[in-house]
Amino acid sequence: MTPPDTHPERTYGPVAIALHWLVFALVTAQMLVGWFMPDIKKNTPQEGLVDLHLSLGAATMLVVLVRIVWRVMRPTPLTTTMTGWERVLAKLTHELLYLLLLVIPLLGWAAAGFRDYTVRLFGIPLPPLADHTMQWAHTAGDIHMDLTYVLLGLVGLHALAALWHYFVRKDQILQRMIPALKRR
Repeated sequence: MTPPDTHPERTYGPVAIALHWLVFALVTAQMLVGWFMPDIKKNTPQEGLVDLHLSLGAATMLVVLVRIVWRVMRPTPLTTTMTGWERVLAKLTHELLYLLLLVIPLLGWAAAGFRDYTVRLFGIPLPPLADHTMQWAHTAGDIHMDLTYVLLGLVGLHALAALWHYFVRKDQILQRMIPALKRR
């Protein structure tokens, strides 16, 4: 059993915690909307859940960008309670999560342009990344969907790792993101 990590410089601040859970909420909402929205076909109109999906994607991308900037400005080092391989795996997982959380919305944005949809961020129309003549943007939509499953798997592993630290290792890793959680 490893000792608790009590160094305050190794905990996340309230802004980082809020951004983490906001991204989680947006991705969860996005996945639910994506699951229930109609399949995008040639003449599928941009309305209802399709329009909401596009807006949530733009908002997610914005919040992830803010989160990355915040993390660069206020880095939180990996804790001393983790082994070398855990540190490498944690760093790789976080970098892949950030990458996917940016690439997936960008691919969706390109695919939206192929469908002549307008992506809006808080009601403000964003310029298209592609148009209906660019076949690569149609392919971007397929990759967008495939990478979503990769993201889901990675989020699942991330959550399992947090639970493993809490229940098995009994260190303070999970409490860094949920400070109100009591020590075990």
